[in-house]
Amino acid sequence: MKTGKIIFWSLLGITVIGGGAYVYFKYFHTPKPKTKDDFKKVDDGKVVDVSTGETWGKGHDNFPLEVGSFGENVIKLQNKLNSMGESLTVDGRFGEMTKAAYAKYDPSDGMRYPITKSIFDAFVK
Repeated sequence: MKTGKIIFWSLLGITVIGGGAYVYFKYFHTPKPKTKDDFKKVDDGKVVDVSTGETWGKGHDNFPLEVGSFGENVIKLQNKLNSMGESLTVDGRFGEMTKAAYAKYDPSDGMRYPITKSIFDAFVK
């Protein structure tokens, strides 16, 4: 009988601790926004995310910004969209979610895409 109680309480403790960890990581642990220091270019034009080691595309931080772009200007755009009520992951990558979020606030129904420097400056200010 004593062994059964030990097993019961052990399993209960693991469940409670595991559930608490799940709630913490799901709701309270948010990654810090990335900056230009989190990326480094490698010889073939690809970019490496320093924190994860992930290598991806030959995008750019130059204008116009479009799907596939990445870098500091995309981070600024994502932060601006989040300040307007979106919930984008600020990772410096201009993907479909960033494009869709921008489209909600584009007064010209998509006519201002890709995003030129003058459009970017007016939007992010």
